[in-house]
Amino acid sequence: SFQRAEVIGLDTSPAFVTFAAARVGGNRRVSFRTHDVTQDPLPGGPADLIFARFLLAHLPGPEALVEAWAKSLTYGGRLVLEEVEWIESGDEVLLAYLALMAGVLRARQTELYIGPLLGSLHPPPETAIIHNDVATLSPQVGHAAQLFSLNLETVRHDPYVLANYPADEVNLLSRELSTRLSDASTGRIRWGMRQLILRS
Repeated sequence: SFQRAEVIGLDTSPAFVTFAAARVGGNRRVSFRTHDVTQDPLPGGPADLIFARFLLAHLPGPEALVEAWAKSLTYGGRLVLEEVEWIESGDEVLLAYLALMAGVLRARQTELYIGPLLGSLHPPPETAIIHNDVATLSPQVGHAAQLFSLNLETVRHDPYVLANYPADEVNLLSRELSTRLSDASTGRIRWGMRQLILRS
């Protein structure tokens, strides 16, 4: 059961690893390591469960990565992937952020809306797809704005942003997002979340 599981979180950023470790305190079954998930082998493998959300959209060559991660599973293990299929909103500020982020990822040869690719993925050798579906979510505006604000601060010095967005425009977008952080309303942003589960 998950109560007895050993959980290992991975990130390339030592600062994020330190932050995450502080959040779980002294839980001996949960640890975090600095590691590039595009590099084999994954720490702690083979794993009974590998879970990644909003990750493949940021990495080139997603098909090859899915195959590599599947090889890190135990027999009967699960690889659970969740990525964005589509996002709709009538809020111009949220749409402006999404356009910026989509441009950043395309410049990196990746794709914000990678869900359709994930949905058409052929299972790697010796695996089977046991779930492949899209759920429609309608998060609170404040929750979406918080996620978008954190991402914007991460990419504001990205070469694509520096070349295409004046600093004043990025600062204005950041301020506009901050005004929405306490907005608990729903329905102003909706997205489809693709979930793909592979069994080894």
